[in-house]
Amino acid sequence: MADDFFPSLFRDTTGSHLAQAILITASENIFDILWRLHFVGKIGKLSTHPIANFVVSTGVRRANEEQMQRVVEELKAVDPSSLIRESQIPCQIRQLPRKLTPVL
Repeated sequence: MADDFFPSLFRDTTGSHLAQAILITASENIFDILWRLHFVGKIGKLSTHPIANFVVSTGVRRANEEQMQRVVEELKAVDPSSLIRESQIPCQIRQLPRKLTPVL
């Protein structure tokens, strides 16, 4: 039950703001745990959600190089039309560091 609380915030219009605040203010260790538990393997699905994509964007801003490589790999597996249809691609691409952008 407790495992479901944090990710349930991602898709809620109000809760997503709380999730973003948690990601912004979390220590590096806590952020890494949250990232591993709630983002790894789920970036593609969350990126296509009209609310959760903003939480993903906040997390991406904090991601280290290794985590960013994973984001790029996960986004490669997403059907680009689903990102475009949901108008999420600019939000996700804008967060990529310039050195990783050519990988796309």
